[in-house]
Amino acid sequence: MLSVLSTRTDGRMLVLFPDTTLPLIFFMSLVELFGFTTSGPTSTAQGREVLKKLQQDMRQLSSLLTHGVGVSVEDFDRDLTSLPTLRYRPKDLKSLEVSSTLSELYSGLKSFLFHLDWLQQEQQETDFSKTKKISDHMKNISLKVLGVTATRLLDELCHLTAQSLASLEPSDHFQVIKILGEGSYGKVMLAVHKKRGTPMALKFFPRDSTCLLSFLREYNLSLAFCTHPSLTSALGIAFSTPTHYVFAQQPCMYGDLYDVIVPEVGIKENRVQGVASQISGALSHLHTLGFVHRDVKPENIFLCDSDCRWVKLGDFGMVKAAGTRVPCVWYSSPYCTPEAEMARVKEEIKGGEVDNNGNKGFTEKTQRILVSVDASTDSWALGILIYAMLMGSSPWAETVSDNSAFSSHLQWSKSGTSELEKRGSQQLPSQFMAFTPLAASLFRSMLHPQPGCRGKPEEIGAFLGGAWLVDNDVSG
Repeated sequence: MLSVLSTRTDGRMLVLFPDTTLPLIFFMSLVELFGFTTSGPTSTAQGREVLKKLQQDMRQLSSLLTHGVGVSVEDFDRDLTSLPTLRYRPKDLKSLEVSSTLSELYSGLKSFLFHLDWLQQEQQETDFSKTKKISDHMKNISLKVLGVTATRLLDELCHLTAQSLASLEPSDHFQVIKILGEGSYGKVMLAVHKKRGTPMALKFFPRDSTCLLSFLREYNLSLAFCTHPSLTSALGIAFSTPTHYVFAQQPCMYGDLYDVIVPEVGIKENRVQGVASQISGALSHLHTLGFVHRDVKPENIFLCDSDCRWVKLGDFGMVKAAGTRVPCVWYSSPYCTPEAEMARVKEEIKGGEVDNNGNKGFTEKTQRILVSVDASTDSWALGILIYAMLMGSSPWAETVSDNSAFSSHLQWSKSGTSELEKRGSQQLPSQFMAFTPLAASLFRSMLHPQPGCRGKPEEIGAFLGGAWLVDNDVSG
């Protein structure tokens, strides 16, 4: 469904050509036709009427694009039929000019989603279910469009930054104090700006192993989109050296979450709930903007104080827009989602050969499968993270069906909700027996094996305040 977005700019005019994505054409048409993105409905009834009109136009446009341009509309419902509410002709869509910048369109898309959220909350009428189904469907499409638009806007920012990326010697402008962290990406150094005295973290990426575009995307994402207090934000300083690409970001001087999780013990429950609240808010912010983090883990959560009261989610090197097609990658970790197991293939070794690990009979290989980036990936990782903070361990070693601990979780997920209230029930896996029914419900939601049934980060708030561990008081 998603294709390459080709554009050219003439001043403030954006010209979209035939290879523009179908959802983007669809939503730009809606933005042009309706003021729903800038003014909220005054009542539920009015909101429902607007959604009904939007659905009718979506039907007509999808039919027109299917029969007039010959493209697939698999993401639209099968029962959508043509309604005579639009007067577009196929040739009108071959070159669509929009008199707004990508930034303005992006703002309109976010506003549209806000109004859908508002309407879904106004569930006062008995027949609201049908309207909610329509708005849910349109919201899913809108999120995909938002991801496409956000990616395009991010690429434009990268293009501008690349033209102005200066070459500097760090010691001329910064006093480097100490190393804050390092990893496969490079290293982070605590530094002070010599003229302004501003403390900052300088993130160094080796040029020989870092793609310039990847560096620019992480920098501009952190600079332009990470405005949430629990997301690390860039400071508007980016430059290169003969050996590194570098950008400055807010310093987190107390290490990362991994360092404070005591193995087999965890951290205090009230701190766990505080971290869960902050990280769920940070993820919800990214998802609202159309992005998925895809690498939530303790090593990427940084501490702003020694008591773990304020944390920030960072390291945006894996971030992708929702809906982006990427290779499905399976890896041996509980943070790997169940749906990634389809990329894990066991192939028999002929002749009883022995693999590199000394195992006879079969070897594990991965196959290349393209999947769409989905926000449910972050939900799964958030669930595993909360478990790790509470217990100091993971619920299973790896997310595969032949792992006994994960297999018991699969069986529990398939059981009825009535079993959830029975802590002594054999349906409750042993790794979850230390949790209250409230916490068990949280894990059942966030760690649901099916991505479409998985809870969302913003739903964490409903589980806060009550005890998660048996006989624990979280008031402190």
